[in-house]
Amino acid sequence: MTLVVDHSSKSMLGPPRSFKTCHPIFVDELFPTSDFPIQSIIFLHRGEIIAKQWYYRLQPSMANASPAASILAPRSDELAKMLVKANCMYWGCSLMKMVYQFIRSCSKHKENPTELPPPKLPRLCMVYSAIAVPLVPSLKGAVYLLEEQIDGDFVKYINNNNASPRPGLNDQQQLITEFLCFVQHVQYNISHGLAFLSDFQGIYFIFRS
Repeated sequence: MTLVVDHSSKSMLGPPRSFKTCHPIFVDELFPTSDFPIQSIIFLHRGEIIAKQWYYRLQPSMANASPAASILAPRSDELAKMLVKANCMYWGCSLMKMVYQFIRSCSKHKENPTELPPPKLPRLCMVYSAIAVPLVPSLKGAVYLLEEQIDGDFVKYINNNNASPRPGLNDQQQLITEFLCFVQHVQYNISHGLAFLSDFQGIYFIFRS
């Protein structure tokens, strides 16, 4: 498989974020091999994907009042940080699937499942991701976090510092937010207080956290 990352500033998907830059990817070749079963990376079959790189800002000195410069992190630092990020995304996907498994188990064990109509629950999922390390010698210092590209209006539903829904949401967004609050309770209880997702943001059907 060959993935081509467009590093040009004109093609960058938005300005640099707090600690990552975002670039478009073009898939040149996509076929499975014995060493790389491509079917195992589900999101590569779903359309557009993006590449993110970790960077840090050099703070200006007192003598130099120019804006802080953005510098890519060394490979050893970038790989360590991206692996942590990808691992968190992996656990996020697992925690979301765990909630829907819990809901299905409740429906199966209900004494009279026809007593009430089933509630209309949002079908949500986390962004799929993977780590990519280039083999091209000129890019030997690069490490990329691959993600599904999110298109559409981006909405933040729950903040990191508050378990309550954010104000100013429309009716559909409010329904999603209330379900996400329920998601947090289920994850917290099933994990015996060890883990739950926060900072829910994204679009309908797909989320980052």
